[in-house]
Amino acid sequence: MKKAKTKIRIWMYLLLSIVGIILGVVTCHADNNVLIPITGVCHYGEAQRFVKILNEKRKAKNLAELKPTSGLTEAAMQRAAETVVSFAHRCPYNENSTGCYDALERLGYVCSFRGIPREDQYGTIYVAETGDFFALHENIGSGFGNAETADYFWSKSPLHNAAMMAEDMRYCGVGVLDYHNTSYWVFVAAADPCGEVINTQSDKKRTFNVIADPQQLQLETGASSIRLQYGTSTRDNMEFCTKYSEGYTFYAESSNFFTITNNNPELISVDSLGKIRGKKVGTGSVTVKIKNGGTYTVPVTVERQTGAQYGTEVKKITASLEKTEYTYNGEAIEPKPVVRDMDGTIMKEGTDYVLEYENSAGCPPISTDVDKETIYACVRIYSAKGSSYGNYDGALLAKVDYHINTSRSYYEMKLDKKIYEGNPYREIEPKVTVKIKSNGKILKEGVDYFLRYDNNYVPDSGINEGQITVYSTLKNQSTHCTVNGELMNYQGTPVYGILKFQIKNKDEKIIPTVKNNTTVNSVKMKASLKKTTVVYNGKAQKPQIKAVKVGNNKISSKYYSISYKNNKNVGNGYAVIRGKGKYKSYSCTVKFKIIPKSTMIKKITAAKNTAKVKWKKVNSAGGYQIQCSTSKNFKNAKTKTVKNITALKISKLSGKRTYYVRIRSWKKVGKNVYYSGWSKAKKVKIK
Repeated sequence: MKKAKTKIRIWMYLLLSIVGIILGVVTCHADNNVLIPITGVCHYGEAQRFVKILNEKRKAKNLAELKPTSGLTEAAMQRAAETVVSFAHRCPYNENSTGCYDALERLGYVCSFRGIPREDQYGTIYVAETGDFFALHENIGSGFGNAETADYFWSKSPLHNAAMMAEDMRYCGVGVLDYHNTSYWVFVAAADPCGEVINTQSDKKRTFNVIADPQQLQLETGASSIRLQYGTSTRDNMEFCTKYSEGYTFYAESSNFFTITNNNPELISVDSLGKIRGKKVGTGSVTVKIKNGGTYTVPVTVERQTGAQYGTEVKKITASLEKTEYTYNGEAIEPKPVVRDMDGTIMKEGTDYVLEYENSAGCPPISTDVDKETIYACVRIYSAKGSSYGNYDGALLAKVDYHINTSRSYYEMKLDKKIYEGNPYREIEPKVTVKIKSNGKILKEGVDYFLRYDNNYVPDSGINEGQITVYSTLKNQSTHCTVNGELMNYQGTPVYGILKFQIKNKDEKIIPTVKNNTTVNSVKMKASLKKTTVVYNGKAQKPQIKAVKVGNNKISSKYYSISYKNNKNVGNGYAVIRGKGKYKSYSCTVKFKIIPKSTMIKKITAAKNTAKVKWKKVNSAGGYQIQCSTSKNFKNAKTKTVKNITALKISKLSGKRTYYVRIRSWKKVGKNVYYSGWSKAKKVKIK
């Protein structure tokens, strides 16, 4: 609304600028008048430039140069402030008053009702017989950007030009007041000096107290209905105008001439100057009472924002927890926050907001290197569907962080036995019992945890050491935690624990030895590969042997042979080493991984709060995993797993921020998922 008004003033000032050649004074001060403060920047430098431009034109016409004086300049500045309130030659406190005359009288100068002739080198002028001044000219205007513009438009108007080029004038004052990005100009010319001649003055910010008749004041018509968006405030204070100067408005800088009543404090907040803030979606009103004047009731509608940026927090809504430190007890720890609106009123879960927890499960440590962690969890408060709070359904209102102290020792894991038998090269998958020590609750495989088996094949001979890793079903967690007082970030799947077991060929007679209640074989063959992970290429993979040992002795390649199994497709492959000669009774098998080919990002397109990613198809893959993060290291990355597509739209991103995106392919074989390496990251700036 303000922009529109400024534009109208700029285009209409020629029509609204008028001139008065006034020969009489009518002054009226009423007891019920009010003072309206008007604050703006007085541009004395631009006023002096205008006088210089005008005097060059007067000199060319052989007219006397006008000398700016202290009294006329101050009266012009005061009148510029008065035209903000009432854009007319009358004063705001009386429709029969005369602007520049009254302004000079309020400065202490006395008007003479008779003039006497006086001769100088330029001709005859009439000066005050008694008092300080006799005849005055006044031009007013608004929207002039500089002195040249003011001179151009006033010169194009015969009456305005006549006032500036009057032969009987010797002194002048120019007021230029910049108020809310609009300049108000007043030119006053006189035959009498009214003060001392001045040369230069510096620009400065000033506040003028304008006298006004409250009966002439009214609420600006554009304020008859106010609409604003949730969580925002009206840009300016309450806006007023005079009845005979509608379209030229001013803003309240003081509440000394009006009062405002908030009729719906549960929906909106209002300060004493009429600035309104939307607290909840709905329709209310405020009542404005001008002292000794009219009363206005203004409807106020608070709306939700459209297209609001995802993740924008409404800072005035607060949330708190009874405590922020918790100890893991085997269950998810999800404390309920107390949520308060802008006025401190407690909001209702479900009606006003919904909750979302992160890392609340208090999962076991992600890193297998540590047993105890302090997990950084949080609860986010989002606007409920149809709620009166928030810019849109699901808008983030507040967030509270809390800590969960957790340990892998809270769990107990058991196997039914320590040594298993089977046919050579068959994979053995022992069953595991997992329970919580504190309450004896038995966890369910596939619901609470899943298992990963390593080195679990039956050897030709000897005993193979197998391993089971028990993972939480909380996959791909990103845990911000402290370990031994050091701040760390882990991303991956939490681990309940690791179990060891042994496997032997059921047909082989082996008498194991027992040490510390654990079954072991006295002497074994062991081997290692130069590469334990290779990339699928459609051909049989044969990673080279790095070393073969029997016990602690490294043996030469002439004492063993190598064969490979399951070594073509994505999954687990095996290198089978069999001893020769004096080592013919020994054998071992080494597992390696064949992972899918990696892919690459072909194109990223940014849109509003979203990014569209396209990538190259990999025939050996079952799907793809895409990560998006504002961190180059992909800290707290957003992860999406998809199947059989080569493009994805990632939504709910923060606008004006740079994101890094990477991708990898995957394929599921049995219960295991095999991932390729990550592609090179690409960055994109979201609109």
